[in-house]
Amino acid sequence: MPEIFLVLHDNITINDEQLTLAIKAGITKVNISSDLRKIYVESLKKSLQTNSNLSNLNTLTENAMIAIQKFVEEKIILLGANNRYKF
Repeated sequence: MPEIFLVLHDNITINDEQLTLAIKAGITKVNISSDLRKIYVESLKKSLQTNSNLSNLNTLTENAMIAIQKFVEEKIILLGANNRYKF
Protein backbone atom coordinates (compact mmCIF):
# COMPACT_ATOMS: atom_id res chain seq x y z
CA MET A 1 0.00 0.00 0.00
CA PRO A 2 1.48 3.36 -0.98
CA GLU A 3 2.21 5.95 1.67
CA ILE A 4 1.06 8.79 -0.57
CA PHE A 5 -2.07 8.54 -2.69
CA LEU A 6 -1.92 10.46 -5.94
CA VAL A 7 -5.19 11.53 -7.58
CA LEU A 8 -5.74 12.39 -11.23
CA HIS A 9 -8.55 14.92 -11.44
CA ASP A 10 -10.90 14.77 -14.36
CA ASN A 11 -10.89 18.36 -15.49
CA ILE A 12 -8.09 17.61 -17.94
CA THR A 13 -8.13 15.89 -21.31
CA ILE A 14 -6.12 12.69 -21.25
CA ASN A 15 -6.06 9.82 -23.70
CA ASP A 16 -5.95 6.13 -22.79
CA GLU A 17 -2.19 5.82 -23.31
CA GLN A 18 -1.50 8.78 -21.03
CA LEU A 19 -3.91 7.39 -18.45
CA THR A 20 -2.15 4.03 -18.46
CA LEU A 21 1.22 5.74 -18.04
CA ALA A 22 -0.13 7.82 -15.15
CA ILE A 23 -1.28 4.66 -13.36
CA LYS A 24 2.12 3.05 -13.88
CA ALA A 25 3.76 6.23 -12.53
CA GLY A 26 1.84 5.99 -9.25
CA ILE A 27 -1.62 7.49 -9.68
CA THR A 28 -3.89 5.56 -7.30
CA LYS A 29 -7.24 7.25 -7.97
CA VAL A 30 -8.78 8.59 -11.17
CA ASN A 31 -11.78 10.92 -11.09
CA ILE A 32 -13.90 10.71 -14.23
CA SER A 33 -17.11 12.57 -13.37
CA SER A 34 -16.57 15.23 -16.06
CA ASP A 35 -16.28 12.49 -18.68
CA LEU A 36 -19.44 10.85 -17.36
CA ARG A 37 -21.42 14.10 -17.50
CA LYS A 38 -20.18 14.78 -21.03
CA ILE A 39 -21.17 11.29 -22.21
CA TYR A 40 -24.59 11.60 -20.55
CA VAL A 41 -25.36 14.96 -22.18
CA GLU A 42 -24.05 13.88 -25.61
CA SER A 43 -26.14 10.71 -25.47
CA LEU A 44 -29.27 12.66 -24.49
CA LYS A 45 -28.69 15.10 -27.36
CA LYS A 46 -28.27 12.23 -29.83
CA SER A 47 -31.43 10.52 -28.56
CA LEU A 48 -33.40 13.76 -28.80
CA GLN A 49 -32.23 14.32 -32.38
CA THR A 50 -33.06 10.78 -33.51
CA ASN A 51 -36.23 10.14 -31.49
CA SER A 52 -39.32 12.09 -32.44
CA ASN A 53 -41.35 10.46 -29.65
CA LEU A 54 -40.44 12.49 -26.59
CA SER A 55 -43.22 11.04 -24.48
CA ASN A 56 -40.97 8.25 -23.18
CA LEU A 57 -38.19 9.92 -21.20
CA ASN A 58 -37.13 6.54 -19.80
CA THR A 59 -35.80 5.55 -23.23
CA LEU A 60 -33.77 8.75 -23.49
CA THR A 61 -32.15 8.32 -20.10
CA GLU A 62 -31.70 4.57 -20.58
CA ASN A 63 -29.59 5.19 -23.69
CA ALA A 64 -27.46 7.66 -21.74
CA MET A 65 -26.93 5.19 -18.91
CA ILE A 66 -25.92 2.47 -21.39
CA ALA A 67 -23.33 4.85 -22.89
CA ILE A 68 -21.98 5.63 -19.42
CA GLN A 69 -21.80 1.95 -18.51
CA LYS A 70 -19.86 1.18 -21.70
CA PHE A 71 -17.37 3.97 -20.94
CA VAL A 72 -16.87 2.82 -17.33
CA GLU A 73 -16.41 -0.81 -18.36
CA GLU A 74 -13.78 0.24 -20.91
CA LYS A 75 -11.87 2.24 -18.29
CA ILE A 76 -12.04 -0.60 -15.76
CA ILE A 77 -10.49 -2.97 -18.29
CA LEU A 78 -7.94 -0.37 -19.46
CA LEU A 79 -6.78 0.23 -15.89
CA GLY A 80 -6.60 -3.47 -15.08
CA ALA A 81 -9.27 -3.30 -12.40
CA ASN A 82 -11.48 -5.99 -13.92
CA ASN A 83 -11.57 -9.14 -11.80
CA ARG A 84 -9.76 -7.23 -9.07
CA TYR A 85 -12.51 -7.77 -6.53
CA LYS A 86 -14.71 -10.82 -6.14
CA PHE A 87 -18.30 -10.31 -5.05
